[in-house]
Amino acid sequence: MTDIAQIIEKTKELGKLLSDSEQVRAMSAARLAYEQNADIQDLNGQFNIHKMSIAALSKQDNPDEERIAGHEEKLREIYDKIMSHEVMTEYQSKTQVVEQLIGQINNILNFYISGEDPQGCSGSCATCGGCSGK
Repeated sequence: MTDIAQIIEKTKELGKLLSDSEQVRAMSAARLAYEQNADIQDLNGQFNIHKMSIAALSKQDNPDEERIAGHEEKLREIYDKIMSHEVMTEYQSKTQVVEQLIGQINNILNFYISGEDPQGCSGSCATCGGCSGK
């Protein structure tokens, strides 16, 4: 019988393996590039200024809807610039790879806990829409 301490220890080993993996190292490098990119940081600063302006204007007794709309438009433009910046798209891509890896690990864990393979047949016909192998 496995005790909790063994499970925790194996989980720590898995965490270490993940942190040393090529995928996580690539994501970390992409995050660092994102954090150190002057263009992205400038855009983030502009984004936050417009966000705070919208919040401040919205709290006024008679909010100036035209000014709010102007800040919202600038906010969308800046957001689009951030999201389309090559440093951001690289960071998102690397993050997605790691999230998929963690999802695969989670699926494996769930299989061993529940006996159900989320990507295949669980062996139970109760919730099945029909065998694809027919």
